[in-house]
Amino acid sequence: TEMQNWVILPGNNSIRIVNVEKNESYVLIKEGFDSSFMYNDIRIRMLYKCIITPSLKKHSPDYSWYVESRICGLALNRISCERQRKISFLSACENLIKLKEKSKSTVSAFLYLDQLIAKLDKLIDGLPRSFQGLDYLDRNFKKSIIQLSKKSTDTSLELCETHGDFQDANILFDGKNTWIIDWEYSRRRSTFYDYITYSCATRGGGELYVRLYKKLKTCVKDGGLKFWGTLQKGDASLLFSIFIVEDLISRIQETLSGFNHKKDKNFSVYIVEIQKFLESISLDDVRHVQN
Repeated sequence: TEMQNWVILPGNNSIRIVNVEKNESYVLIKEGFDSSFMYNDIRIRMLYKCIITPSLKKHSPDYSWYVESRICGLALNRISCERQRKISFLSACENLIKLKEKSKSTVSAFLYLDQLIAKLDKLIDGLPRSFQGLDYLDRNFKKSIIQLSKKSTDTSLELCETHGDFQDANILFDGKNTWIIDWEYSRRRSTFYDYITYSCATRGGGELYVRLYKKLKTCVKDGGLKFWGTLQKGDASLLFSIFIVEDLISRIQETLSGFNHKKDKNFSVYIVEIQKFLESISLDDVRHVQN
């Protein structure tokens, strides 16, 4: 009868075992998966108590498991009331803004992009040759990014702690409060990373390059990236190059976690979308020259 109080929920990198009676969730890293994702989740919640997320009760010294309070709520994409969805979304955004204010720092955009590319190079060097999408990463990607950045002017870039997977499925409303869950992709990135992830539905598939390109054109018109009451000044091509490399690093790390990266077609589909986006920017530059 005790097992009637337990619910097992599989995740991308971990398994969540919910004790309904005690209102606790036990989260365990999947065998063979990258423990850094669980470390990220634990680290940011310990450092920043302002985050509206289930309270962390305890964790193992090696970051292989933790216990958190149980939250009963619906994800935004399952809430039928548009007004409530909007209220919960704004609450989540306000929390990310608070996190940004507590953790922000300023760097040279050029220097930061160089650091990202160096990190990406190390990841690519460690990929198996069978990795789908590797041919484009080896052949054209880095060249395209460098060409874009050379057309830009350096600017002061703000970095902060980010959620890393900010989407409706990770925002819950329990009837009273809004919560942001699944911080396993959290990392220090550009302050606009979560904004682009959400507003361009980068996890949504289906012509991602079109959504990114529309947002880039708005950025060009505004003289920088406007988001959540902030303006990150800078050339659109530079700001979006930074986002793309940040996102690509996260995608590679995600894909390498576990055993199925050789058969994972999602990454190769993602690479095709990124390739189309970068080609769209290049073609747009050509049109401006021709005109």
